[in-house]
Amino acid sequence: MVLAAVRTVFAQPDAASAAEQLDEIVDKLTPRFPAVAELLAEAGVTRLAGAVLLELHDEWQVVSRRYLSEGSMALLDRPADDDATKEVDGARARLLAS
Repeated sequence: MVLAAVRTVFAQPDAASAAEQLDEIVDKLTPRFPAVAELLAEAGVTRLAGAVLLELHDEWQVVSRRYLSEGSMALLDRPADDDATKEVDGARARLLAS
């Protein structure tokens, strides 16, 4: 019975609903299983956050979207040939030579 009640927390569609469901389950378990209710109240938030993060991690692994596009990442590796870069490189060379 306790396991079935706890599973309902993880079945909620969003964090607010999950937190509300967790509070309800803790309240229901407290009279009969106070130690379990206390453990759930202390560890429930950590496990819930972990479960949500794990689900998001799995989702990002299987979908084809990217946080940063390949095009924007390629711009980071592109060598800069502008005048400012040449000026900085020249000043660095003069400092090292002196």
